[in-house]
Amino acid sequence: SGRNFIYLWQQGFTNISGFDYSHGGVKKTRKNLQDILQLSREETEKRIKQGDMREKLEYYSDGEFGLIICHRVLHEVTYDGTVKAFSQLSRLSAKDAEVFITTTSLSQVQYGTLIEPSQYQKQNNRVIITRGPTLELNIRDGLFRWHFFSEEELKRLIAENGFELVG
Repeated sequence: SGRNFIYLWQQGFTNISGFDYSHGGVKKTRKNLQDILQLSREETEKRIKQGDMREKLEYYSDGEFGLIICHRVLHEVTYDGTVKAFSQLSRLSAKDAEVFITTTSLSQVQYGTLIEPSQYQKQNNRVIITRGPTLELNIRDGLFRWHFFSEEELKRLIAENGFELVG
């Protein structure tokens, strides 16, 4: 949440919150906000929280946000975790909120241990991938689970959670 927070703050948006799954990520973001934006320790602790998007984030209210940015985070769980995260995005979004999502796709599948296989469906004499695979990857001496989205799957999750695909 750090880079986006800093950029938006520098553009004049000051009603900003962020959270990270990682305690280390929260600590690093808070330090960067103190160093770069000169925010107090108390201010950064109020604005940057640690949390798991798969669970209800109690410190945020329903419909609290008019803008949500999920930059390369929704894929770092299993498929069920992704479904729960989309549900939280829907809960936290204001009625006319903008939600920007960047994530992995099938074209980025790397070598790893298969945790959840892809699912396929026949439609109009062609086979489409309705759900991408989840792999366990060893990255920088740590194991990470990454879900790789198919286009159909991402469109379905967006629609099922009340969002409109714009781009």
